[in-house]
Amino acid sequence: MTLAEQMTLKLDDVITHISPANLIPNPYQPKSREDVPDETAAEFGASFERSGLIHFPVVRRARDDSGFHGFYEVGDGWLRRAGYLYNWKQKGLEEYSRLPCIVRELTDQQMADLTLEANLQRRDFNPIELAWLYKKYLDDFGVTQEEFAAGRGISQEEVSNTIRLLELPDDIQQRIISHEISKTHGRELLRLKDFPEKQQSTFKTCIKQGLSVDALDSQIATELYRGSRNLNPKAQSYEKPPKFDISGCEGCAHAEKLAGYGGVKKELRCLDPECWEGKQAEAQAAEIEKAKAELAKQGIERLYKPNEITYDQYNQLWHDFLEANPECKECAHRAGIMSAYDSSISIVCIDTECWEKKRKQQNEARNREHEKESEAKDQRVASAIANLNDMKLGLVEIFMMITDDDITDMVEILEIDWSPEDEEADSNEDRLGNAVRGRLLELSIEAIIRLMLRLMLGSWHYGRDDISIVERLEASAAPSPVDELKAIRPSPEAELIHTVPIEKWPDKEEIKAQAEIEIEAEKERQARETKFTKSVRCHGCGEKKTMEFRLAEGDTSEHHWKAECPKCQAINFVKNARWDNMLGLKKEEEKEGSD
Repeated sequence: MTLAEQMTLKLDDVITHISPANLIPNPYQPKSREDVPDETAAEFGASFERSGLIHFPVVRRARDDSGFHGFYEVGDGWLRRAGYLYNWKQKGLEEYSRLPCIVRELTDQQMADLTLEANLQRRDFNPIELAWLYKKYLDDFGVTQEEFAAGRGISQEEVSNTIRLLELPDDIQQRIISHEISKTHGRELLRLKDFPEKQQSTFKTCIKQGLSVDALDSQIATELYRGSRNLNPKAQSYEKPPKFDISGCEGCAHAEKLAGYGGVKKELRCLDPECWEGKQAEAQAAEIEKAKAELAKQGIERLYKPNEITYDQYNQLWHDFLEANPECKECAHRAGIMSAYDSSISIVCIDTECWEKKRKQQNEARNREHEKESEAKDQRVASAIANLNDMKLGLVEIFMMITDDDITDMVEILEIDWSPEDEEADSNEDRLGNAVRGRLLELSIEAIIRLMLRLMLGSWHYGRDDISIVERLEASAAPSPVDELKAIRPSPEAELIHTVPIEKWPDKEEIKAQAEIEIEAEKERQARETKFTKSVRCHGCGEKKTMEFRLAEGDTSEHHWKAECPKCQAINFVKNARWDNMLGLKKEEEKEGSD
């Protein structure tokens, strides 16, 4: 029955004049509406003096277990009762001591409908009062939210959101009643109901700064993200991924999609850290049992949980260590350590004294191998030098045979400081030959060969005595042999590379290419001595450490940089394109063949 139908006077209605003092509130009237302000009561009283009473209040007899005692509950017309009571008590007008009312037999639900219909038409009826009325109606009459919403043309979601405002603390409800914040602000603050301290701090910030609904939503999302847990196993984040099955969490009331710090993309988060930690602990316990079973197959009985053992109580059993010490593969002092980050298992040695001893022996054996390799290399170098010296001596003798008739001309060509002791002495020629031999031995093999080729090909021909050698060379546009010899004379270390046959001697472009190779090799050597520091998460202990990286040996194509963790001594590899570019390191590109 609508309010209009209830207020319509029927033929069988009985009008009873009742004292306003004997009228009591509707049991479904919000408590905040029972006390009518004097200003409102005076306005209604003045209206009655001007126009009289147009609509009679609808009441029912108030009964208790002992029966009726002369009081009536007002179904509709509480403000009219206040206006009559004001004129009677405040103004002393006796004609208002009796209020004509329609007395009917109304059920509790009809009384609630009257209150609800009347209050919804009031402009000052606030959301908290409406929430209280909704909840009492549903609780008292067993009506579902869907049925209640359908009967009043509103959505079930609106009914639910309105009732949930009663879950807010009293101070926040009072701010909604006073219209300092809206009911939408209240709904946003409900998202923090499981975090009372955060809810209060956010509420105070909202009041102090006058936050809009959107700004409040953003701030609450940030607060929730800080206290939530990750529900995305594949999320690229610093947080620990969930190790348990999250399929049951997707429909949970504590699961909500939130954006990270400054992020736009939302991801599923758990707002109940206690529940998340419990499931995570169960999953980790299962992983530990599984890991123990796997270790038992390898004859390893002990498994240490994350942070259960310090880094100075164990040593890593790396592949090279086990290759050098195969007996350690079956040792009883092996144990497993679970990573705190990804739960991976590392096999370690907990007998640090034995490990250090074996490591020292391994290093000594490695040093001996290096010494043997160094000695063998020195022998190869000495043999190469000896062969080169023999080759050079042979070339010098061949040179002397070619220049036998023009031996004296070599004094000027080779810039030999020599003068004959006696022009007629036979020993002068021998002394001159020895001086030329000594000068040639100071040159590189390349220089001797080029000089021989010049002489054999006639690059300089002595046909006229009045023209100097330098002039003849300039006239033939050929460089001075002495200057050329000085320019191409290599260092003693570089002479080792000049061992190719004469017919395959490189031209200038090949020499340039060889020089570029030597430059790249020098850059590579400098890169080996270069280092930089970087903070990374160790794959061994799982902790973030600042490490000193150097270019890894034997990996010049990919240019990996490696460093040893200061805690667990694990070797960590990274790539650093910026340092590669600074050092001029270039990755060799694969050349595709063509048909």
